[in-house]
Amino acid sequence: MTKANTNSQNLFDFSSYTLTIPNFIFLEAPIGYGKTFFIKELCENTLKEAKVINYPIKSKTILKSFLAELFQKEFSNIYDYYKVLEVSQEKIVFIFDEIHLLQQDEELMEFITFFLKNNFENLYFILASREKINLPYENTISSNRGLYINQTKLKINLDTLENPLTEEDKLFLAKFDGWALGIFLYLKYKNNELDFKAFQQLIESSILEFIDETPLLTSKKSFSLIYELPKFWQ
Repeated sequence: MTKANTNSQNLFDFSSYTLTIPNFIFLEAPIGYGKTFFIKELCENTLKEAKVINYPIKSKTILKSFLAELFQKEFSNIYDYYKVLEVSQEKIVFIFDEIHLLQQDEELMEFITFFLKNNFENLYFILASREKINLPYENTISSNRGLYINQTKLKINLDTLENPLTEEDKLFLAKFDGWALGIFLYLKYKNNELDFKAFQQLIESSILEFIDETPLLTSKKSFSLIYELPKFWQ
Protein backbone atom coordinates (compact mmCIF):
# COMPACT_ATOMS: atom_id res chain seq x y z
CA MET A 1 0.00 0.00 0.00
CA THR A 2 1.09 3.53 -0.70
CA LYS A 3 2.29 5.33 2.41
CA ALA A 4 -0.07 8.22 3.16
CA ASN A 5 0.37 11.14 5.51
CA THR A 6 -2.01 10.93 8.48
CA ASN A 7 -0.98 14.11 10.25
CA SER A 8 -4.27 15.88 10.95
CA GLN A 9 -2.68 19.30 10.53
CA ASN A 10 -2.29 18.62 6.82
CA LEU A 11 -6.02 18.01 6.42
CA PHE A 12 -6.83 21.69 6.99
CA ASP A 13 -5.81 24.83 5.15
CA PHE A 14 -5.49 26.90 8.31
CA SER A 15 -3.62 29.85 6.82
CA SER A 16 -6.70 31.82 5.81
CA TYR A 17 -7.82 32.06 9.44
CA THR A 18 -4.55 33.14 11.01
CA LEU A 19 -4.33 36.77 9.90
CA THR A 20 -7.15 38.50 11.77
CA ILE A 21 -9.18 36.68 14.38
CA PRO A 22 -12.58 38.20 15.18
CA ASN A 23 -13.91 38.20 18.73
CA PHE A 24 -16.67 35.72 17.93
CA ILE A 25 -16.40 32.49 15.93
CA PHE A 26 -19.25 30.08 15.36
CA LEU A 27 -18.56 26.69 13.79
CA GLU A 28 -21.60 24.74 12.65
CA ALA A 29 -21.19 21.29 11.11
CA PRO A 30 -22.12 17.65 11.77
CA ILE A 31 -19.93 15.22 13.67
CA GLY A 32 -16.51 14.48 12.20
CA TYR A 33 -15.84 17.73 10.32
CA GLY A 34 -12.99 18.85 12.57
CA LYS A 35 -14.64 21.60 14.62
CA THR A 36 -12.82 20.69 17.84
CA PHE A 37 -9.52 20.24 16.01
CA PHE A 38 -9.97 23.63 14.33
CA ILE A 39 -10.49 25.31 17.72
CA LYS A 40 -7.46 23.54 19.18
CA GLU A 41 -5.24 24.68 16.32
CA LEU A 42 -6.55 28.23 16.55
CA CYS A 43 -5.80 28.48 20.27
CA GLU A 44 -2.40 26.83 20.05
CA ASN A 45 -1.23 29.02 17.17
CA THR A 46 -2.96 32.35 16.60
CA LEU A 47 -4.35 32.79 20.12
CA LYS A 48 -1.48 31.13 21.99
CA GLU A 49 -0.90 34.23 24.14
CA ALA A 50 -4.48 34.20 25.40
CA LYS A 51 -5.91 32.50 28.46
CA VAL A 52 -8.21 29.72 27.23
CA ILE A 53 -11.28 28.75 29.25
CA ASN A 54 -13.19 25.63 28.20
CA TYR A 55 -16.76 25.66 29.44
CA PRO A 56 -17.69 22.14 30.62
CA ILE A 57 -20.47 20.63 28.56
CA LYS A 58 -22.40 19.05 31.40
CA SER A 59 -26.12 19.32 31.96
CA LYS A 60 -25.53 20.07 35.66
CA THR A 61 -22.98 22.84 35.15
CA ILE A 62 -24.26 26.06 36.73
CA LEU A 63 -22.87 29.18 35.06
CA LYS A 64 -22.74 31.30 38.24
CA SER A 65 -20.89 28.61 40.15
CA PHE A 66 -18.49 28.06 37.27
CA LEU A 67 -17.67 31.78 36.99
CA ALA A 68 -17.38 32.22 40.78
CA GLU A 69 -14.88 29.37 41.00
CA LEU A 70 -13.00 30.57 37.92
CA PHE A 71 -12.51 34.14 39.16
CA GLN A 72 -12.60 33.41 42.88
CA LYS A 73 -15.27 36.04 43.23
CA GLU A 74 -19.03 35.74 43.43
CA PHE A 75 -21.56 38.15 41.94
CA SER A 76 -25.33 37.88 42.09
CA ASN A 77 -25.52 39.31 38.57
CA ILE A 78 -23.70 37.24 35.94
CA TYR A 79 -23.06 40.35 33.82
CA ASP A 80 -20.82 41.80 36.55
CA TYR A 81 -18.21 39.23 35.55
CA TYR A 82 -17.83 41.09 32.26
CA LYS A 83 -16.65 44.13 34.21
CA VAL A 84 -13.94 42.04 35.83
CA LEU A 85 -12.91 40.60 32.47
CA GLU A 86 -12.85 43.97 30.74
CA VAL A 87 -10.87 45.74 33.46
CA SER A 88 -8.22 43.02 33.51
CA GLN A 89 -7.43 43.69 29.82
CA GLU A 90 -6.09 40.14 29.65
CA LYS A 91 -6.84 38.38 26.39
CA ILE A 92 -9.28 35.60 27.27
CA VAL A 93 -10.89 32.96 25.07
CA PHE A 94 -14.10 31.21 26.13
CA ILE A 95 -14.73 27.96 24.29
CA PHE A 96 -18.19 26.42 24.16
CA ASP A 97 -17.74 23.16 22.24
CA GLU A 98 -20.92 21.14 21.53
CA ILE A 99 -22.98 24.20 22.50
CA HIS A 100 -26.09 22.62 20.96
CA LEU A 101 -26.29 20.40 24.05
CA LEU A 102 -26.78 23.46 26.27
CA GLN A 103 -29.44 25.40 24.38
CA GLN A 104 -31.93 24.86 27.20
CA ASP A 105 -29.64 26.65 29.66
CA GLU A 106 -31.29 30.08 29.54
CA GLU A 107 -28.75 31.76 31.81
CA LEU A 108 -25.84 30.60 29.65
CA MET A 109 -27.60 31.72 26.46
CA GLU A 110 -28.22 35.15 28.04
CA PHE A 111 -24.56 35.36 29.08
CA ILE A 112 -23.43 34.71 25.50
CA THR A 113 -26.08 37.05 24.08
CA PHE A 114 -24.76 39.87 26.27
CA PHE A 115 -21.31 39.31 24.78
CA LEU A 116 -22.74 39.42 21.26
CA LYS A 117 -24.53 42.71 21.88
CA ASN A 118 -21.47 44.45 23.33
CA ASN A 119 -17.92 45.05 22.21
CA PHE A 120 -15.17 43.58 24.39
CA GLU A 121 -11.83 43.90 22.65
CA ASN A 122 -9.97 41.50 24.94
CA LEU A 123 -12.60 38.74 24.95
CA TYR A 124 -13.12 35.96 22.43
CA PHE A 125 -16.03 33.53 22.31
CA ILE A 126 -15.68 30.41 20.16
CA LEU A 127 -18.74 28.21 19.77
CA ALA A 128 -19.04 24.84 18.01
CA SER A 129 -22.32 23.13 17.30
CA ARG A 130 -23.74 20.27 15.27
CA GLU A 131 -26.87 22.28 14.53
CA LYS A 132 -28.22 25.81 14.42
CA ILE A 133 -28.55 27.51 17.77
CA ASN A 134 -30.91 30.21 18.91
CA LEU A 135 -28.48 33.09 19.46
CA PRO A 136 -28.51 36.57 17.87
CA TYR A 137 -25.08 36.30 16.20
CA GLU A 138 -26.09 37.57 12.73
CA ASN A 139 -25.31 41.24 13.44
CA THR A 140 -21.99 40.35 15.03
CA ILE A 141 -20.95 38.47 11.91
CA SER A 142 -22.24 41.07 9.45
CA SER A 143 -20.35 43.81 11.33
CA ASN A 144 -17.08 41.87 10.87
CA ARG A 145 -16.78 41.22 14.61
CA GLY A 146 -17.64 37.59 14.03
CA LEU A 147 -16.91 34.67 11.74
CA TYR A 148 -19.30 31.90 10.71
CA ILE A 149 -17.69 28.64 9.56
CA ASN A 150 -20.04 25.99 8.21
CA GLN A 151 -19.77 22.45 6.91
CA THR A 152 -18.76 23.60 3.42
CA LYS A 153 -15.82 25.63 4.73
CA LEU A 154 -14.62 22.73 6.89
CA LYS A 155 -14.60 20.20 4.08
CA ILE A 156 -11.21 18.71 3.30
CA ASN A 157 -9.63 19.66 0.00
CA LEU A 158 -7.93 16.50 -1.25
CA ASP A 159 -5.42 18.58 -3.21
CA THR A 160 -3.90 19.84 0.07
CA LEU A 161 -2.83 16.36 1.20
CA GLU A 162 0.95 15.90 1.25
CA ASN A 163 1.11 12.53 -0.43
CA PRO A 164 -0.25 12.19 -3.98
CA LEU A 165 -3.40 10.10 -4.24
CA THR A 166 -3.97 7.30 -6.72
CA GLU A 167 -7.05 7.32 -8.95
CA GLU A 168 -8.48 4.58 -6.73
CA ASP A 169 -7.91 6.78 -3.68
CA LYS A 170 -9.65 9.73 -5.34
CA LEU A 171 -12.61 7.62 -6.42
CA PHE A 172 -12.96 6.25 -2.90
CA LEU A 173 -12.51 9.58 -1.08
CA ALA A 174 -14.88 11.44 -3.40
CA LYS A 175 -17.71 9.55 -1.72
CA PHE A 176 -16.82 11.22 1.58
CA ASP A 177 -17.49 14.69 0.14
CA GLY A 178 -14.80 16.37 2.25
CA TRP A 179 -15.76 14.60 5.50
CA ALA A 180 -12.64 14.94 7.67
CA LEU A 181 -13.20 11.90 9.90
CA GLY A 182 -13.74 9.53 6.98
CA ILE A 183 -10.67 10.82 5.13
CA PHE A 184 -8.52 10.63 8.27
CA LEU A 185 -9.54 7.01 8.92
CA TYR A 186 -8.85 6.12 5.29
CA LEU A 187 -5.35 7.59 5.51
CA LYS A 188 -4.79 5.60 8.71
CA TYR A 189 -5.81 2.46 6.81
CA LYS A 190 -3.51 3.29 3.90
CA ASN A 191 -0.70 3.83 6.40
CA ASN A 192 -1.26 0.31 7.82
CA GLU A 193 -2.40 1.77 11.16
CA LEU A 194 -5.86 0.19 10.81
CA ASP A 195 -6.80 -3.16 9.34
CA PHE A 196 -9.69 -3.28 6.89
CA LYS A 197 -12.22 -4.69 9.35
CA ALA A 198 -11.49 -1.99 11.94
CA PHE A 199 -11.63 0.69 9.27
CA GLN A 200 -14.98 -0.59 7.99
CA GLN A 201 -16.48 -0.77 11.49
CA LEU A 202 -15.32 2.72 12.43
CA ILE A 203 -16.65 4.21 9.21
CA GLU A 204 -20.03 2.50 9.47
CA SER A 205 -20.54 3.44 13.13
CA SER A 206 -19.52 7.06 12.43
CA ILE A 207 -21.86 7.31 9.44
CA LEU A 208 -24.75 5.89 11.44
CA GLU A 209 -24.20 8.51 14.15
CA PHE A 210 -23.85 11.22 11.51
CA ILE A 211 -27.10 10.32 9.75
CA ASP A 212 -29.06 9.68 12.95
CA GLU A 213 -28.17 13.12 14.29
CA THR A 214 -28.70 15.06 11.06
CA PRO A 215 -31.56 13.38 9.17
CA LEU A 216 -32.42 16.49 7.13
CA LEU A 217 -28.95 17.12 5.70
CA THR A 218 -28.77 17.13 1.92
CA SER A 219 -25.50 15.21 2.22
CA LYS A 220 -27.36 12.24 3.69
CA LYS A 221 -27.82 10.85 0.20
CA SER A 222 -24.12 10.97 -0.62
CA PHE A 223 -23.20 9.38 2.71
CA SER A 224 -25.60 6.50 2.06
CA LEU A 225 -23.42 5.55 -0.91
CA ILE A 226 -20.60 4.65 1.46
CA TYR A 227 -22.48 1.52 2.52
CA GLU A 228 -21.48 0.11 -0.87
CA LEU A 229 -17.77 0.66 -0.27
CA PRO A 230 -16.91 -2.84 1.00
CA LYS A 231 -18.20 -4.22 -2.35
CA PHE A 232 -16.24 -1.53 -4.16
CA TRP A 233 -13.03 -2.76 -2.56
CA GLN A 234 -13.60 -6.49 -2.85
